[in-house]
Amino acid sequence: MKAYRSFAKNIGLMGFTQVVLGLQALLLLPLLTKFLGLTYYGIWSQIKITIILLSTFAMFGFEFSIIRFMSGKKNTKVAFSSILAICIISSVLLATIVYLFSTQIGLFLTQVPSAGAFFQFSAILILFNT
Repeated sequence: MKAYRSFAKNIGLMGFTQVVLGLQALLLLPLLTKFLGLTYYGIWSQIKITIILLSTFAMFGFEFSIIRFMSGKKNTKVAFSSILAICIISSVLLATIVYLFSTQIGLFLTQVPSAGAFFQFSAILILFNT
């Protein structure tokens, strides 16, 4: 009975989290379009897409392989720490590249010369997202 209660509690927490994330997107979109304007909303959407793509690339699909291959293992500390180290190293490398070439990336993606500062900030977000 205790296992069932724990399972139900975890499912409820996951459901609540999904509802909050859905409401966040529903409330954030009108606020961004109203207060940012067309140019800065375009920059924000480019940064969001860049962060998602580069974070996925930096993780090498390990988030799925952890679930698939490590679920039946007894000693997962070594495997998990090596996967974590690889993901951290790759995300730091990608974030450094984005930070160093932020003006070129911003100019290429948005055609706005001042967008480079926003892409410098996206380098930090790549680290946190990964």
